[in-house]
Amino acid sequence: MNAEAEKVNLLSNLKPGDKVVVKAIDGGRRLRQKLYGIGIFRGRALTVIRGSKSHPYLVEVGGVKCVIGSGMTDKIIVE
Repeated sequence: MNAEAEKVNLLSNLKPGDKVVVKAIDGGRRLRQKLYGIGIFRGRALTVIRGSKSHPYLVEVGGVKCVIGSGMTDKIIVE
C-alpha cells in the first residue's frame, strides 16, 4: 500500500460526533445521484450521529438526518 492510499479517510472509519466535509465520492453515476438526492456531495459538511461497519450510518446533513448504508460509506471520502 502506498502512502497516498493510507491518507484516504472514509466516512465508514468515523465515529459518532465526528464532523467532516465530503472530499470525493468514489462511485459511479447511480451512487453519486443517490447521495446527491439526500444532500451529500463534494464540499458538503456532515456530522456522524451513529454508525459502524456492520450497521447503516445515521448522519446529519444541512440540518436533516439521513441513513446511509455501510457499503455507501466505504465510497465517501472525507476530510
